Amino acid sequence: MKKLFSTAIIVILLLQMILVAWAWEIERPGDEIDIREKMENSKTDGKASVGLGVATEYYLPNVGDYQGHDCVTLNMSMTANSRKGLTYTCVNENLWWINENELLNKTTMVGIGDNVVVPFDIPQYSEAGSFSIRFYGGRWSGEYKKLYISSNGFVSFDNSTQASPTPSNIPSSAKPNAFVAAVWSDLKVDSSASIVTGFWAMYSIWHFMIIWKNVLHKATNKTLTFGIIFQDAPGFYPEIGRYSQSQIWISYQNVSNISTSFTCGVEDQEGRKGLGGLCSGSSLGSSNGTTLRFYQDSNSYFLKRLIINFSDTNQKTRLQIDEDNSMIRGLNIQRDYEKEFSPDSNLGWIYVLLQVGTLLLGKAGLLLEVAFITMEAVDLLAYNQFSGRKVDVNDLDDNKNQTASIKALTYQYAVDAILSIGVDWVLDTPKTSGNHSLTINATAEYYEISIIDGSITTPPPISTTVNLNIGPDDNNNRGTADPIQIGVIYSRFYIGGYDQKDFYKTYISEGTGFYMHAQADTSHGTDKPLFSLHLYAPGEVYPRVSTAASLLSHIEYTADISGDWCVEARIYENHGFYSLWVGFIVGGGGCPTLFVWNGSQFADEGVLNIHSEPDVDVIVNHTLQTIPAAQNFIYTLKLAEIAYGYNYSHSFIDQVKLYAIDNNGKAHQCWLLYANHSRLGNVWQQLFFSDDDRTETYKDEEITLKFLKPFWIQNPKTFIFQIEGHNPEKE
Repeated sequence: MKKLFSTAIIVILLLQMILVAWAWEIERPGDEIDIREKMENSKTDGKASVGLGVATEYYLPNVGDYQGHDCVTLNMSMTANSRKGLTYTCVNENLWWINENELLNKTTMVGIGDNVVVPFDIPQYSEAGSFSIRFYGGRWSGEYKKLYISSNGFVSFDNSTQASPTPSNIPSSAKPNAFVAAVWSDLKVDSSASIVTGFWAMYSIWHFMIIWKNVLHKATNKTLTFGIIFQDAPGFYPEIGRYSQSQIWISYQNVSNISTSFTCGVEDQEGRKGLGGLCSGSSLGSSNGTTLRFYQDSNSYFLKRLIINFSDTNQKTRLQIDEDNSMIRGLNIQRDYEKEFSPDSNLGWIYVLLQVGTLLLGKAGLLLEVAFITMEAVDLLAYNQFSGRKVDVNDLDDNKNQTASIKALTYQYAVDAILSIGVDWVLDTPKTSGNHSLTINATAEYYEISIIDGSITTPPPISTTVNLNIGPDDNNNRGTADPIQIGVIYSRFYIGGYDQKDFYKTYISEGTGFYMHAQADTSHGTDKPLFSLHLYAPGEVYPRVSTAASLLSHIEYTADISGDWCVEARIYENHGFYSLWVGFIVGGGGCPTLFVWNGSQFADEGVLNIHSEPDVDVIVNHTLQTIPAAQNFIYTLKLAEIAYGYNYSHSFIDQVKLYAIDNNGKAHQCWLLYANHSRLGNVWQQLFFSDDDRTETYKDEEITLKFLKPFWIQNPKTFIFQIEGHNPEKE
């Protein structure tokens, strides 16, 4: 039985950007099954980024088109962009101001109010041609024809922009992102103020200006006039850089010091980089009569080619890439080498990918440093993109070499691209033998173009990898049991079809008590396998303990023989994936965590160690670090069973008490009024009387405790919580 990398790796990748190959592993099913799963990986080198999402769809046994061999159908999409290295610089200049009466195609918005955002489509003025602003982007992406103008002194390209009267620093991941701020502060466009827009041409290059005229700074009651000027997105001009970023001017025509801070500068679509920041309001007056000019100071980077390579370590493998035009799709992938191509903004991929928190390829064409593609997005990409790309496809047959590939040139000077395909992974081996390990590698090649002399270099390509593994069904009896490790969660075991039972083994020393846990993982598909668990001692034919058929099974047993103990999972209904964990708690007893209500929240008091040897009582006295808050003379505490890391906890609790300590050090018992178990309900009697009528708590269960405050103590000095644990000898 094969295992999937645990979700802990996802967390590590997010936090540390560790470059690992994602692995997906199952054993060979016997029937056709829906295995809609997703795998993803990504990488960035600070200049370009690449992401790969792979969605498994179906496992198809005995496929006639493939001479009766089994097949796994796959959809995949790779994404790439070369915008990571884009940076701006800023210089101070003399005031550049375009008077209102010189603006062409002018609009005036008077008295729009307080904390208002105006979505504004830049007029496609006939004299100016097709006007767009290129901002942290490139040809076909990061080019904007729509703005979101805030009454509070900034303009954004983010369609989720709020008025945001409180300025933020630069950079900041908080919304809004993709903005240019002149005086971002709490301003108001009252009846005496207006926002004016219009065009102006200089040396045949068109500019678009936004003026905040006589806007009111609410805290000081001062009026301010300032503006932002955008250059039309440059085209192919070697002297200023091929398709470089639009220049931006922030001009302060009439401003003075204010009493609150403000933000000035530019920030990218991710909120990860920018130029400028939070400024003291007392410095605004020094900017009066000046202009800040922002322009690109980095080289430009453009995609060259997208490549997906496949290789299987097993010689008995075929990979068939669906070459139908309806299946090879993409964005900014050349139809041919002559014709230009522009994306259709109405396609569904824009909406879907904008909903995914870690992968944004919408109108800005933005791929984050860590790209995780949802299965739904992968399928949309695979089925709802343009068709008819000019690509180079090389399939893999079992009589050829062990690699297959698809290569696609990107459109000239594109900074974002997508390539989506469908693939059949054919397994030319018997179900009960042979391992298949498929490596899928996505590589983005790109150019670097100097903004100084226009020279072109080719940096090393950037790649990311996903791995798929399928092993034989080989653990159907105790002699072929798969070894598993203590304390490890195996989250993708498959059972069903002809595969009616799975065996696992783990070595346990005599005298070590252990708690075993297995459950169906119903998050994978709609089928919920109903199965039972059976535990076998070393060398014994019959199970020591078994469970009834259910979706969730627990086994507890104290090991009394050293050696390989075996666990059997036996299917009764349906098929699907389930998880298995085998662990032990030395001596039993468990470790609940105590929480105390402090008036606003439950404060964590830490773990109470009530481990004990079998049939031995243990009492722990814990001095509270938190003074509990009395509500109607009631103190509220909680005991929670929390699994730290991969260790499942299981506690046996006999009795609990709470003592209030007065200023003389005397202890006064607080009467236990209420004890409610999240699974068992009322357990007051078990926890109030010391009669060894134990209350058991498992992972994620908790007990709420309410104690009556002693009326004769005004303000207790401190509190002591007492808990008694007792681990019974397991039969």
